[in-house]
Amino acid sequence: MKEGEPMNKSFLPILFYSALVSFGAQTQTQTQPLDKVGNLEPWVQLIATDTLAVTFLTGGAAKGTVFWRQSENEEWRTAAPETKDGLIVANGTIQRSFIKGFDPTKPIYIKPVSEPIKSFGAYNVSFSGAKEGKEVKLKAPLSRDGRIAVGVICDLHNQLPRLLPTLKAAGDDLSLCVLNGDICDAPGSTADLVKFLATPMAALSKNGLITLAVRGNHECRGAAARDIPDYLARPNDRYYGALTLGCARIVFLDTG
Repeated sequence: MKEGEPMNKSFLPILFYSALVSFGAQTQTQTQPLDKVGNLEPWVQLIATDTLAVTFLTGGAAKGTVFWRQSENEEWRTAAPETKDGLIVANGTIQRSFIKGFDPTKPIYIKPVSEPIKSFGAYNVSFSGAKEGKEVKLKAPLSRDGRIAVGVICDLHNQLPRLLPTLKAAGDDLSLCVLNGDICDAPGSTADLVKFLATPMAALSKNGLITLAVRGNHECRGAAARDIPDYLARPNDRYYGALTLGCARIVFLDTG
């Protein structure tokens, strides 16, 4: 931008909310801490312009499925299950699917479903009945005129009581929330990752916000640091990347 040239107003929401929410994350509050994320409570990450990763937990070994649509009048569609080495990832307690080809200018409705696995044999898997999670409605991350309003939260350091007051202070105009590192501090176990990394992401999704998440140096400390990819979906299995959303070019930098 040249000196004296007016700033493009389409970028103002990004700059304003980044400053507001980052400041709010440093503020002490008296709010009660969030509970640990429960089973079938999803957290939703934007990993490409038209791709979402939806992750949720189950109480035992299961096959997880995510149904989605972008209007209450549409039929439910089935998200693509996570695969590894040519196999669908199943028979665990961490479930992930990918919504591909969604329209970022429309809200997204998602519904997680778990099918607990009774037995897992060769070509013979039996289930004990499906369990449905609550339907979650997520805001469109992009306005129809190409603008976005992004909140940036960083340096929570396991202080979950700061999250929701910070979100409330940002107002109702946010369309996307970035967890910008050091949300979880030195995870010593996978229980720490559930409580201090998955829980804030699920809380944001419950409040209608899709997240972008990057790793900070504090997430890299502790015995469970290597288990982060189980809870944090990554674009192309990397902690860095870039995507374009409306007027914004968003670059993920790994600061671990």
